[in-house]
Amino acid sequence: TGATLPPGKEGEICVRGYSVMQGLYKIERERTFDADGFYHTGDGGWFDEEGWLFFKGRLGEMVKTGGANVTPSEVEAVLMTYPEVLEAYVTGIADADRGQLVVAAVVPRLGQALDAEGLRVRLKADLSAYKVPRHIWVCAKEELPFTDSGKIRKPALAERMAQLFKDA
Repeated sequence: TGATLPPGKEGEICVRGYSVMQGLYKIERERTFDADGFYHTGDGGWFDEEGWLFFKGRLGEMVKTGGANVTPSEVEAVLMTYPEVLEAYVTGIADADRGQLVVAAVVPRLGQALDAEGLRVRLKADLSAYKVPRHIWVCAKEELPFTDSGKIRKPALAERMAQLFKDA
């Protein structure tokens, strides 16, 4: 909404000031900054009572499930604490009842076996229930969609997982 929020309330991180920047390459200044001179970062976060800023995640990557927002990086970080997990990627897929479902693709470490339901049980002890992925795909890294520079292509991953779990 563009409203200034009180401490503890999550919103978009917007910045302004003489040292921020003058603009973005090949983008009109009016499209870079709002009418009050703020740059909208696309990041979510909040300030605490002492004025410390806490980063939550990219707003565009948020999974909106049942009225709650889930930050994929938070779920990925928990999965990565499990010693048998080499890599973890979390995204959302469409769901008629909840808006989106949280889903995860997990790559096991070499020589390790992973059980999707076992991971879900462990995650229930470490995360709020709405953050636990509804479906977990245990896969080889080669099965995942990456860019040429090695970044995961989250939209392609979401599409693949929607196909994998369309009847589940």
